[in-house]
Amino acid sequence: MLDVRGLRIGYRAASGTRLAVDGLDLKVAAGEITAVVGESGSGKSSTAHALVGLLPAGGVVLGGSVRLQGEELTGLGERAWREVRGRRIGLIPQDPGVSLDPVKPVGAQVAEVLRVHGLATRRDAPARAVGLLAEAGLPDPDQRASQYPHELSGGMRQRVLIAIATAARPRLLVADEPTSALDVTVQRQLLDHLQEVVTTTGTAMLLVTHDLAVVADRAQHVVVMSQGRVVEAGPAGRVLADPRHPYTRELLADAPTLAARPPRGRPGTAGSAPVTVPGPASADAAPLLRVTGLTRAFPVRGPVLSRRRTRTAVDGVGFELGRGETL
Repeated sequence: MLDVRGLRIGYRAASGTRLAVDGLDLKVAAGEITAVVGESGSGKSSTAHALVGLLPAGGVVLGGSVRLQGEELTGLGERAWREVRGRRIGLIPQDPGVSLDPVKPVGAQVAEVLRVHGLATRRDAPARAVGLLAEAGLPDPDQRASQYPHELSGGMRQRVLIAIATAARPRLLVADEPTSALDVTVQRQLLDHLQEVVTTTGTAMLLVTHDLAVVADRAQHVVVMSQGRVVEAGPAGRVLADPRHPYTRELLADAPTLAARPPRGRPGTAGSAPVTVPGPASADAAPLLRVTGLTRAFPVRGPVLSRRRTRTAVDGVGFELGRGETL
C-alpha cells in the first residue's frame, strides 16, 4: 500500500537547513500495521506529517520517494494533496486538544470531511457523522455530535479524531501517537477499534509510537529510528525478541513492560539498589489533605435545546493524603 524509499526531510532556518530524516525506507502492506518507534526527536512525527503533505512551517521534503498504491506523492501541489488527504490517507493526530476546532460542534467537524470529498450532501452529512461517531465507540453519539471539544473527555476527543480520519474510508491510516495521553483502558479500546478497521477493511496503518508494549501487542512490522535514520527494521516479533542494533537493545532494556531485569537504581548507586521512598512524618500526624463526600455534576444539553439534564462526574469521593506521601 505504501512504499517509502530514501526519504529525506529538512527544516529551513536562517542558519541553514537542518536534516530531520535522512534516507528513510519503509513499507506498509494492506491489512497490516507497521510501527515506527524511537526517542523524541528521532524523526517519527516528521515522517508521519510528510506522508500527508502537512509538514510544519519550514519543513520540506529534500529527496526520496513516497508511493501510495504505486502513485508518487512527493512533489504534489496543494490542490492535488487535498484529493489525497482524508480520501486516500487519513491522519490521526497526537493531540486532539489542538487538532479539533474549538468553536465548532464535533459532529459538524466529522460531517465536513464527508462534504469536502463529495461523500454526503449538506442534508444527510449530520446523520452520517453521528453514525461515524458511534462506529468510533463514542457513547451517546447523537448527543455528543452537538457538543464542542471542550465538553468531551480526552478519550472522547480522540474518538472524534478517529471518526474524522476514517470517515472517507482511506486506504492508509497514519496514526501519530494516537493514545499517548490516554489511560490504559481507553487506550486498549481505541487500539481494538483501529485494529478492527485494519483487519476488516484491508486498510494499512502506520503507527507512530514510543510505546513498545503497543508495538508488541499490535504491529506486524516495526521500524526503529534514531537521529533521523532507520537503525533496524523487520517483523515485530523478530525485532523485539532478537534486536540486532545497540540502540534497539537499549530501547527494549528501558521499557519496563518488556525488560526482564531488575531496576537499575538511581545514578551513583550500585546495581539494582532499591530506592528509598520517604513516608509520613509520623503515623499519628494529621493528614495534609482530607476530602469527604466530594460530588460534582454538570448540566448537559439533550438533543433538543430546551431539554437540559445533569450528568454526575464525581459521586461521593473521599480520600486522605499525608505529608511525604504520594497518592
